[in-house]
Amino acid sequence: LMLADMGMSAAASLIVGAFWELPGIIIAPVASDLIARKVIILAYLALTSVSAMAFAKGAMSQVEGVGVWSMVLMHVGYMGLKAIPYIGAIPIYVFGTEIYPTTARNAGSAVFMAGGRIGAMSAPLLFEAILLYTGSFAGFFYVVAVACVINAILFLPVEVDFGDDTEDDIIEETQPLAPAAA
Repeated sequence: LMLADMGMSAAASLIVGAFWELPGIIIAPVASDLIARKVIILAYLALTSVSAMAFAKGAMSQVEGVGVWSMVLMHVGYMGLKAIPYIGAIPIYVFGTEIYPTTARNAGSAVFMAGGRIGAMSAPLLFEAILLYTGSFAGFFYVVAVACVINAILFLPVEVDFGDDTEDDIIEETQPLAPAAA
């Protein structure tokens, strides 16, 4: 098993990673107010893909002893993988609720969020399977990068900005399903 050296202990790497989440947490609400949701989601997918590839390439080169640039590439990829998901989370969850009609929004949102939980639970199993099959951790990050590219391609034709409902649309959706009993 090849292990990359982040230049610090595992605990210190986790603490540094937690601090690299802060820029994403700060940028997310600002970006969500200023930039169209579709643009943010596509940028999030593209930057996550680039970050995953940078981390994998940098870490593998660092394991092979290529030099200081591999360490820089690995750390830049790591920073991206920690900060960028927060930027994409707000528009993705807003989109996940808006794709359902008002009458089914709670159930639809629950299914949407459950899909994310299933993905979070299956990711470690996928990582271990790829590690076992290839003998390297880098394969997992390349799979993540390719999955982000595929997701972005599939997301291109999707209409995202549902938030521009007119008052008539809102009133129509909130009408009772059955007439009131007399």
